[in-house]
Amino acid sequence: MVHHPYLDTSALLKLYYPEPETEIVSEWVRKNRRPVLFTLFHELELKNAIFLKEFRKEISSKGAQRILKNIDGDIKKGLLMRPLLNWGAAFAQAVKTTRISKGLGCRSLDILHVAVALSLKCSLFLTFDERQKELVKKARLKNVKLRF
Repeated sequence: MVHHPYLDTSALLKLYYPEPETEIVSEWVRKNRRPVLFTLFHELELKNAIFLKEFRKEISSKGAQRILKNIDGDIKKGLLMRPLLNWGAAFAQAVKTTRISKGLGCRSLDILHVAVALSLKCSLFLTFDERQKELVKKARLKNVKLRF
């Protein structure tokens, strides 16, 4: 198993946009002392989440640009690490994972996050989505439990 944890977008967003759990997620990432896996899928979802916040007037255009610059800087510094990933295999894993997601009400993108973590052979998964936590458990990954 890979010792890099997998953070879904709900967790990654907290590293860049202040939310109630931001401090505890940031502290956990610092203590983990490993780069955070950051696929193009993460980048799509995270940057779009920032644009949505701007669209909804939750953040200014200047604030959004500052966050996007921080994300790009963390990629360059290696704090966000691009793993090698076979996307065809990840999507095939996602299709397989739908068998265990039945009855949980998970979105396709949540299933894809779990499948990517499985494809990357991660052992830890951090999410704030309750349905996805159940899927993570059924997929035999370990949910990161943060102490609040």
